Amino acid sequence: MVEKSLVEVAGDRYRMLRTIQSLCAERLAEAGETERLRRAHAEHFHRLLGEAAPHLLRAEQLGWLARLDAERDNLNAALHWAAGADPALGLRLFGDLSTYWWLRGRRAEGIPPARALLAALDGPPEGLAGEYVLCLLGAALPAPEQDLDRASELMLSVNLVETRPQLVFFWSMAMGPANEALADTIAARMRESADPWIAGLDHLGRGVLAFLTAGDLAESERQLRLSIERFSSLGERWGMMTAISQLADLMGWLGEGERCVTLMGEALRLAEELGSLEDRAELLCRRADGLIMLGDLEAAMEGCEEALELATGAVEATTKAMFGLARLARLNGDRAGARARYEDLSALPEGSYGGGLDQIQAQVALGWIAAEEGERAEAAHRQSSALARALELRSRPHMALAVEGLAGVAVLSDDCERAALLLGAARGLRGVAAAGDHDVARVSAQARARLGEERYARAYEQGSALSRDDLITLVRPELSESG
Repeated sequence: MVEKSLVEVAGDRYRMLRTIQSLCAERLAEAGETERLRRAHAEHFHRLLGEAAPHLLRAEQLGWLARLDAERDNLNAALHWAAGADPALGLRLFGDLSTYWWLRGRRAEGIPPARALLAALDGPPEGLAGEYVLCLLGAALPAPEQDLDRASELMLSVNLVETRPQLVFFWSMAMGPANEALADTIAARMRESADPWIAGLDHLGRGVLAFLTAGDLAESERQLRLSIERFSSLGERWGMMTAISQLADLMGWLGEGERCVTLMGEALRLAEELGSLEDRAELLCRRADGLIMLGDLEAAMEGCEEALELATGAVEATTKAMFGLARLARLNGDRAGARARYEDLSALPEGSYGGGLDQIQAQVALGWIAAEEGERAEAAHRQSSALARALELRSRPHMALAVEGLAGVAVLSDDCERAALLLGAARGLRGVAAAGDHDVARVSAQARARLGEERYARAYEQGSALSRDDLITLVRPELSESG
């Protein structure tokens, strides 16, 4: 058939020429067989995805990912047909494809079919709650408030941990820990599971939350190392990559730049094995933080520029690269360029929980630039707005960033005792003093010079001992202005 130009060779497969394909499609339509065969095609690839599912989260995942890569066009065609002809089957296909897209770093591929499915559905079909929530998240946030409320209700009422374990991670990435009742319910269900992959995910979540909402760095490290052990025992690369990169971030907060860079290098190796350009781009930006701490601005710049090239179409990775380049512009003395980049970032929609944290960082950075330019009112507004949002999102590290920014505002007002108090409060929130932050170091030095070591230390320790409620009372004037 190849010799007669009826089909062509594509790798280890045969493919119909487009003219032959069109002719065959016409004949199928004339015979009334199109829909039957399209359904058979979609059901066949749904079975393939079901067969692949348990292997995608185990050591053999690379072989199965390669097998799905070979069927990528077929899988997309099946999903496209089902979205219009049989949305329930489309949801099942979408649910299974979500894991494949995530592991391969092709998350944007799911946005158009997710939106098509949601448009065709009036709520979740019976027994497909998990698939429906995955579809809602896959359509790209922000979503209508009523849809998110419905999704939260489904997550609470149906135990989706066993049937769609990847959904737990997707949900936490998109929505964060703001809904405490839901977070506690999901955590309890994860601890009841006998699945070792879910156990690894549970330790990962506990490690992130210990740092994010409790400021307990020792517990965070312990849980992250347990997560790495669990995923390593399974040979599951995505879990190892994610837990190792979180541990690298933690090392960065602790001021251990070399360990941060080394761990991110290991995470990058795993991303390479998975063939995920999106994850590689994001990890390059996070490694840049460690390189900056080590003073290697040139390598950090190269990493962020490479990330920007790799991140085409990947919103989160692109945003991280833009943050890295904005930070490096300021460190290299280009204040105007940095301001312009941060202004662009601050104009982006929040979308997800991570997007909200990005907005806080942009406001904090712009607040420091305003303080550097002597614009006290702008600096105060930006830092207090950032703090208000960090309190809403329950992120102690981001609260600490904003509180340190307010310390910079206090120095501008020549209130160095308040600056020392706020720097101590930031240390209490984060669980550790800021490491490698040039702005904090400058403000600390100014306050020390003005107060003397004894008065500075006394105010700093007083701030470190403040409870969250005491801190809110302390900064209430600034929070009132931001509102």
